[in-house]
Amino acid sequence: MISFKQSRPPNLETLEERWVPATIRVVSGSLFISNLAGGTGLVVEATATPGQIKVTDNGKLVTVSGVGRLISITGTNASDNVTVNLAGNIFGGNVRANLGNGNDSFTITGAGGTLGGTLTVRGGAR
Repeated sequence: MISFKQSRPPNLETLEERWVPATIRVVSGSLFISNLAGGTGLVVEATATPGQIKVTDNGKLVTVSGVGRLISITGTNASDNVTVNLAGNIFGGNVRANLGNGNDSFTITGAGGTLGGTLTVRGGAR
């Protein structure tokens, strides 16, 4: 049997602050956005191409396709700034935002745009 002696106890290393875009997943026609990076805020924008959505978080742009049922946004307990921009286009599904605790703001914009489903926005504890 081999035994090892540690000269000092293990310790935890502090991680750096997170500066990457939100976690984005598309599952069966639903877009799930979570772990918002903050900074300049989250912008979710409908495009003229059906099912295509642009997501910008902290200045980082990702374009996803195949979204038609739901856009679900899960905020953090920090101050989240979320904008859904229909940009004159049609999104036929639902939009759900659960922003968590914090001094949050939620804006839906886009003159001439149409949201075909329901809009649900919740703040406070998740």
